[in-house]
Amino acid sequence: MRECWPAFSRGFHCRAGACRHTCCAGWDIDVDEESAYRFMTYKGEIGAIMKRYLAENDSGYQILLNEERRCPFLQRDGLCMLIREKGKEALCSICAEHPRFYVETEKLLLCGLGLSCEEACERFLGERDFMFDLSDKDEAVSFSELMEIGGFYCPRKDYPGYPAADEFQEFIGAVRETEWLDPKWRTMLDCLAEKGSLRSPMHLKNDAAVLNRIYQYILYRQAAFLTVKGWNRISRFAQMNTTLIDMLSQEYDTLKEIVRLWSEEIEYSTQNVSILINACAN
Repeated sequence: MRECWPAFSRGFHCRAGACRHTCCAGWDIDVDEESAYRFMTYKGEIGAIMKRYLAENDSGYQILLNEERRCPFLQRDGLCMLIREKGKEALCSICAEHPRFYVETEKLLLCGLGLSCEEACERFLGERDFMFDLSDKDEAVSFSELMEIGGFYCPRKDYPGYPAADEFQEFIGAVRETEWLDPKWRTMLDCLAEKGSLRSPMHLKNDAAVLNRIYQYILYRQAAFLTVKGWNRISRFAQMNTTLIDMLSQEYDTLKEIVRLWSEEIEYSTQNVSILINACAN
């Protein structure tokens, strides 16, 4: 199957100890069965840690977080004990692949880098255009060209601007019903809901080209649902989340940090994405 990668993913590498928001803290760490069986054979200090923190549940295996909500193999210098002692090959699949994602559609395998990763987020926001590399083409293609190649019905390629104020407030209500990881995210949502108003589109904080890229990224990320859920619902989901990101960046933090937080809280939770797509049904 033809693979597609956003051009900003070229040359991507993990920042490791230089990352300020490590993916080895705060999130559950699912372990594939093959890796779990290998982990059980480890001896010494690593084996002792595995014996304490590797757990089996109804859905499979997990490495439990320690009392500080960090992976027990995450050292104080930000580096991984497993990699340091046994090499990258020792990692389970989710750790080896993060923040990469893969979504199979009828014509394309859509690949990418999730924006909860600092490096990925900076690369994405630093691009002028949202372009894509296809495995069988020498030149990058635009978002519009990709939608056509993939057979996706996508009549609106650019961010349509702010929705009606009452519709957006309903969406904020739905976002507040989702599960959250960072108390900062929840506080920002509560403050935004209390304001009870939506600024005019004339007061967008961020450049229209940047908002277009965010809108297109969200459509790309959810492209597999365009047929199942319908264009209207998915485009509305993209519009509402782009608006949310723009408004939060006006009030509370830099665009880069808001996009990273949004990705961590929404993009990487299939449950939260499902809740908000359903909230965009009307």
